[in-house]
Amino acid sequence: MNTKHKLLNKKGILNYISLRNSSRLVGIEILRKTESTNNDAKNIFNKLTKKEISYCFIAEEQTSGRGTKGRKWISPYGTNIYMSLAWKSSIPLYKTDGLSLATAVTITKILNKGLNLNIRIKWPNDLILKDQKVGGILIETSAKKNSTELVIGVGLNVLMEKSDLQKTETDWTSIFYHTKKVPDRNKVAGLILDSLLDLTNKFKTYGLAYYKDSFEELNFLEGKKC
Repeated sequence: MNTKHKLLNKKGILNYISLRNSSRLVGIEILRKTESTNNDAKNIFNKLTKKEISYCFIAEEQTSGRGTKGRKWISPYGTNIYMSLAWKSSIPLYKTDGLSLATAVTITKILNKGLNLNIRIKWPNDLILKDQKVGGILIETSAKKNSTELVIGVGLNVLMEKSDLQKTETDWTSIFYHTKKVPDRNKVAGLILDSLLDLTNKFKTYGLAYYKDSFEELNFLEGKKC
């Protein structure tokens, strides 16, 4: 097998989850193929019996991946990260404003530190590497009687090559295409998941204000004419 397409595995991912965050994760599933990890996450909430717990889905391939505004998300097999976290929370729906931006901040910070990158954030949910989109975030929420169901979807281009990038509708890049290095996707997935689990604690406690200063430092549009 091509080393660039080493498949994801649960043990490799969980190696990067801190002990303090692992208690908030009740399950993780790695799927070879699915329509959408966000859909998978939405279907698991009836099995989450407690609040402030999360369940993660990661797929090697999505057949109907989507971004914001209904755009198709190109999701080839064994190359990128397609992840969705189902988070059942007591946080009121009206207090989830800014969750997409907070998610972008926490993911960007951990990837820049862990992979020595310089990703920036294009408000509110695009991750930018060298002026091109390398990832995105899709948040879906639903208010229930005694809880809020939140799905945090993350797509990150890790090993996509030029032939794949040409199929996309926008100006994309990937970590491999930009750096010419082959990152371990299990490490990338583990870093992202750990940051999301940390987010479920800090965002519930402090809201968007906790991430505001970091966003200003990572703001791709700072000083640009829009």
